[in-house]
Amino acid sequence: AIENLVQEAEQYGVTCRWQACPTLDWSSVAPSSGPRDRYLGKLLLSSAPLPEATGRKATLGRMLDRRSVRAEFDSAVTMPVELGHELTDALAPSVQLSIFESTTDKFAWAKLDELALKHKLEETPFRRELGEWLLPNDDELHPRGMRGREFGFDDRVTRELSARLRGELPMPVDQLSSIARAGRIGLCSASAICVLSC
Repeated sequence: AIENLVQEAEQYGVTCRWQACPTLDWSSVAPSSGPRDRYLGKLLLSSAPLPEATGRKATLGRMLDRRSVRAEFDSAVTMPVELGHELTDALAPSVQLSIFESTTDKFAWAKLDELALKHKLEETPFRRELGEWLLPNDDELHPRGMRGREFGFDDRVTRELSARLRGELPMPVDQLSSIARAGRIGLCSASAICVLSC
């Protein structure tokens, strides 16, 4: 949420610099049944030159039309070494980054992801929740969820898939397996799989 705010503010000539609370204890940040506010830090705002109009419009448009692209990557492209260093440097002391780049390792993680997702999709409460989370393309009211267009789905596919996940329409036998398998393609073809643990 903060990163979206920072990116959007820049398009209006406002630079934001995040300053984390130095005494923040992340162990106190957890799900809770009641409101338990935690001070995370602050954004320091300053004015900056307004970006050129065409680029500004394109950037804001892309934010509104955000989408997850679950496609095959170019496996010939390797992850830059500097990016690995940047990612490691950005971590909190309690977080560890593991980077997997070999074909064997990527396939193992992708297969694990596929099996885990298939297992969760076979659980009715999870499937129903996912169906509620998949919103119609023209939905502008719900504060949570993603519209089908953000996954590249047209109106018909979005409505049908959401209804099938919620149990309102029959789910073809192989569709859950196909959904789980689709993510494996992207993971296997990616330059690297980065795993965070804490």
